[in-house]
Amino acid sequence: MDNPTVARRLQQAMDEKGYRQVDVLQAVKPYCTKYDIKISKGQLSQYLSGRNEPSQKRLFVLAKALDVSEGWLMGLDVPKERSVTPALEQKKELAATFDKLSEEQQKFFIQAMKGIVSDREP
Repeated sequence: MDNPTVARRLQQAMDEKGYRQVDVLQAVKPYCTKYDIKISKGQLSQYLSGRNEPSQKRLFVLAKALDVSEGWLMGLDVPKERSVTPALEQKKELAATFDKLSEEQQKFFIQAMKGIVSDREP
């Protein structure tokens, strides 16, 4: 076994999500497309058996798909949770949702947010 820790952590993350290999391959698809990375069924099997270790790019994609930190997946003593800047992710989600609203809904939303902010100011 090349790195049994990566294999164990990968299996643990899959077990916690109730994922089989086919589920992981489905979950990584959007990230593979986005970052132009390929992960085959054979590669995933080798990672799980510990015979092979994922490259840094593939580890990143697997961690994103399984919603765990890359460091944890590599076996480091770090939190399992991904450390993302919640504010940035929330802003992206907010902008994407806002764009789906009608013009009238957008105006209402802006006024509501202004009201919330003014209520919080001393």
